[in-house]
Amino acid sequence: MRVYASSIIAAAAVAVRVRRAEALEAVGGTLCNTRDGDVLVNEVTNSRDATIFQGQDEISSGMDEFMTGTSKNGIRRGLLAFDFDEEDFPADAQVECAEIRLHTTEMPKDGTLTLHRITTAWETSGTNVIHGVNGGHVKTGDTTWSYTDFPTSLWNSRGGDYAENVVATKVSSGDIHSFGNTLRMTRIVQEWIDVKSNPFNAGFILMGEETAAAGQYVKYSGAENAPQLIPRLIVTYTSPSQGKEHRDYTAYLPEVPVNADLSLSSTEEESSAKVAELKLLKVTVDQLNGQLAAQKEESTAKVVVFEATVHQLSSQITALQEESAAKVVEMEGTMNQLNGQLTAQQQESAAKVLVEQLDDQLSGGVHVGTAALFSLVFSLFGCFAGFAIGSCRKSKKEQARNESEDLRREPATVNVKVADVEEASTPHIT
Repeated sequence: MRVYASSIIAAAAVAVRVRRAEALEAVGGTLCNTRDGDVLVNEVTNSRDATIFQGQDEISSGMDEFMTGTSKNGIRRGLLAFDFDEEDFPADAQVECAEIRLHTTEMPKDGTLTLHRITTAWETSGTNVIHGVNGGHVKTGDTTWSYTDFPTSLWNSRGGDYAENVVATKVSSGDIHSFGNTLRMTRIVQEWIDVKSNPFNAGFILMGEETAAAGQYVKYSGAENAPQLIPRLIVTYTSPSQGKEHRDYTAYLPEVPVNADLSLSSTEEESSAKVAELKLLKVTVDQLNGQLAAQKEESTAKVVVFEATVHQLSSQITALQEESAAKVVEMEGTMNQLNGQLTAQQQESAAKVLVEQLDDQLSGGVHVGTAALFSLVFSLFGCFAGFAIGSCRKSKKEQARNESEDLRREPATVNVKVADVEEASTPHIT
């Protein structure tokens, strides 16, 4: 009858968790950037939790609250696991960041808390609550310091089976404790998502500073609490099938901060600090490499644009040069044509001037010498033949004037009739 009742209570608790999970609103991450537009976000709220009490297999707790730390009755360790559904993540999901968000209910004294991966499956009936720093009487199907499933299955090591490697260290923000954004946690969650058929997901164990004095512990709200208080596994991921392309994410925190006091020996503490420093250095280097890669891509893009601009300008300059050369050829042709027209006009003007001079002398009955007359006629023929075109209009006129003045000064003159001159000059003019 007790087993049957426990099963009913456990089933009811699971049903309540499922109903709450379906209606919950996202609260956002503290360590993971859930506001990044290049990622998808899923807040898994379907969880189970329990507390195991050092050296005590007759008590257990798996409802309302769970705790970790030290008390006057010994060490307490908290167990927490999240159950995934097939539809929680697409097949091509690539996890970038994962964090666990817990709401504290009691913390007399703060201290360092670490998260480790559990390596053996465990169960809880979800029926007993914590009273002070102790649980209630163990029920069938509970987990205890010795049992993973009371009273049939045992831990390989009392106190729980877990990996020694720290998955994440507590980061406080008021009454919210966050664990995550580490590379190790990301890989664990990715493994759980990839193996959907029957994933081995035993969750995590929370451990405090177990060598500290009694009274250094913390209690957290369990899965049965109000939606804003329950544990959450917040996951950011990319998925090409959902429109978010994969990328390299390197902004991880070290699993163990440099200033974390884990009560290790001096050698272990020094080694841990060095490892943490190296991880921080790696994160910084990865970030710088990412920035350099982005700057290189930007510079390459600018060079391509610059080369395209130069090529375009070169093409424009070549086109302008060709157009200018064509215009020069056209202008030269026009100039040659104008020069030809001007030469013809000059020749015509010079001939007209000489004919006018000859007409003036002949029609006026001027007394000129025979030699001067024939000289003037020959000058006229020379102009028509194209000789001394520029001077026909000036030098020949001056020559005729000079010869006429010379003839006036001569004592003997020859009186030539106009009719004789016209008869003598007509054939030559024609």
